[in-house]
Amino acid sequence: INAEYMGVSDESKSRAADFLADSWKSVPERLPAGGVNAHPNIACWRDCYKDNLKLSVKKFSSSVESIVKRAVKSPDARSITPVVDFYNAFSARHFVPFCAFDLSELSDEITLQATDGSQSFNPIDEEGEISVPAGELAISCGKKVLTRHLNWRQSKQGAVSDASTDVVLLAQFLKEVPHECVVDVCKTVPEMLQTLFDPVTLKSALVTDSTCLDFQAEWPSLGEIPRCTVETQAQKEASEYSANRLKTLADKVPNPYPNKFNISTTVPEFIKKYSAALSEPGQESEEEVSVAGRIMAIRASSSKLHFFALQADGEKVQILSRFQEFENKDEYKVLHQEVLRRGDVIGVRGKPCRSSTGELSVMAAGIVLLAPCFHMLPTDHFGFSDQEQRYRQRYLDLIVNSSTRSTFITRSKIISFLRNFLNERDFLEVETPMMNLIAGGASARPFKTWHNELGLQLYMRIAPELYLKELIVGGLDRVYEIGKQFRNEGIDLTHNPEFTTIELYWAYADYFDLMEFTELLLFEMVKNVTGNSKLKCTTDKGVIEIDFTPPYKRLRMIPELEQRLGCKFPADLESEETNVFLQKLCEEHKLKVPPPLTTARLLDRLVGEFLEVECTQPTFIMDHPRVMSPLAKWHREFPGLTERFELFICQRELCNAYTELNSPAVQAERFREQAKAKQQGDVEAQEVDHEYVTALEYGLPPTGGWGLGIDRLAMLMSDKENIKEVLLFPAMKPR
Repeated sequence: INAEYMGVSDESKSRAADFLADSWKSVPERLPAGGVNAHPNIACWRDCYKDNLKLSVKKFSSSVESIVKRAVKSPDARSITPVVDFYNAFSARHFVPFCAFDLSELSDEITLQATDGSQSFNPIDEEGEISVPAGELAISCGKKVLTRHLNWRQSKQGAVSDASTDVVLLAQFLKEVPHECVVDVCKTVPEMLQTLFDPVTLKSALVTDSTCLDFQAEWPSLGEIPRCTVETQAQKEASEYSANRLKTLADKVPNPYPNKFNISTTVPEFIKKYSAALSEPGQESEEEVSVAGRIMAIRASSSKLHFFALQADGEKVQILSRFQEFENKDEYKVLHQEVLRRGDVIGVRGKPCRSSTGELSVMAAGIVLLAPCFHMLPTDHFGFSDQEQRYRQRYLDLIVNSSTRSTFITRSKIISFLRNFLNERDFLEVETPMMNLIAGGASARPFKTWHNELGLQLYMRIAPELYLKELIVGGLDRVYEIGKQFRNEGIDLTHNPEFTTIELYWAYADYFDLMEFTELLLFEMVKNVTGNSKLKCTTDKGVIEIDFTPPYKRLRMIPELEQRLGCKFPADLESEETNVFLQKLCEEHKLKVPPPLTTARLLDRLVGEFLEVECTQPTFIMDHPRVMSPLAKWHREFPGLTERFELFICQRELCNAYTELNSPAVQAERFREQAKAKQQGDVEAQEVDHEYVTALEYGLPPTGGWGLGIDRLAMLMSDKENIKEVLLFPAMKPR
């Protein structure tokens, strides 16, 4: 990939460093159970070194193996230059080797060639000749070679720096690497280049054997990329399995998809009812039951005795199928030996019993195939742990991994509790528009859409706040909404473009009332969901116990920052003097802040570095400056501040609340200040909403507003580090 650009901005540097950090931290989660060397991409390189090149894998390792092992050993990635950060992040994210060269530092043309073992090259930084083993990709500059061993850059000359303006980026794939991985990298690299760096002109090349394809501006579509013609053994076996199943079912089962099967009990109900009623091995009930579920395991004791593990509603029960008790003896052999397979959904009629070993079972009198499975389920030994595949095939993840099911049951309990808690306190659940003329209610970059009938550009909502406060004006004194918000921003461990929140507005309450409300709600929720007021969470420092018992610690933002930084902030926090003062503070502490360097952004960076890191136990950070809170009411005691708080747990923001600003004149001025910030380049600043100001002119009573991220709360309650673990269908790049 040859990216030509006019320098790299500070914002690009910050984005690339963040991209590297996020990719680095997620490496351990995406490794298979066997560790680094068990990953198929890394195993391919090790086999290549050992078998094809006769190199010691102890002495020589591929660059991607080294990067992945460094990421496992230390979760903190060292930022070097934007381009190096970029390709190191992709190595960590896709388990594919990358390297880069600064073409402007090299006098001759760069060439890429596969060696046959007979060539000798002169190292660019050394005297003398070296031989390059057969099969390697030699990256040459004139008569000098830039590489010595496979996928390692061996020269200082041509190294990428911040000043580089003409860079070639090389990704290398062995033929054993699945084609889907190649396609994924080819699609995501240019997307991330355009996201992370300033506007660039891309000239891209995909190298396969001796074929070089050049593309301008965009990468080729799937059909234009040469497809891998070598079918792996696993792909071949899967293809044959599906074909054989189709043929068998066509021959043996007239209707593999019946319209209806009547069940008399669910599997959990069956276990609850008969676990105590049938207590002795060999005991049998005279009742007949019918259950249905998915076959998770099959074993045969003989040709006339088969056992199935039937899974449904998160529970398993054994199906004992014996020839003597089976009603249709003519179909017994074909059904058990040729038709039924692991993964099939079946219905079973029979009598509850205990097997001779004491296992609670259903003695089958009849079995009906309800829906065949044409794919081999992951085995218990290897499991289904590939993180990306789990997110893309959530249905398979739910089938195989019981912990995934538990996570989403916990999420459902959280939402149910929130509704019950608020309904019991006379809050009214409402719904407000998802598409708006103005993206208001929060500071964020919106998604845009188009209304054909009205001929208008609309924005997907980033928050429901303004509509909900208009309802307070209308006399609905306690309202809340649970719903989706959409923010056109980054994807990382704690952010997804589409996310779920709950927001409530409470007339005649202030932020002190809301702090007490928050403490009670979370305390009761944790007890309701877990049965305990304490929760264990995994952090960088290990497993810690979070105590939700009120009261929570409270940190006043500006005084706490002054104490930790050992300085006094200017009195007027909205002045140019304060902005310069904060910029110097960030420079002194080597804190990067992406432009524009507004006072709000600088303060947010300092809070993240010095206050949020202390918030492991539930902690309120409160009394934010007015420049950070355009919709919050001015503080009754401290000039320049607002009555606002944010709750942090395990260093993550969980909820945000404030006493609402209800002066239409002041609100209009705040909107104008936000519009000015937007003109200066702050794409997340809010626009002026005249309709909302008009509503305030009718009188908004003193009101408290509160918002909580349900996804992050689910992460906390289920002890998950990645937001995608608590979203059934998270945002994913196309394959």
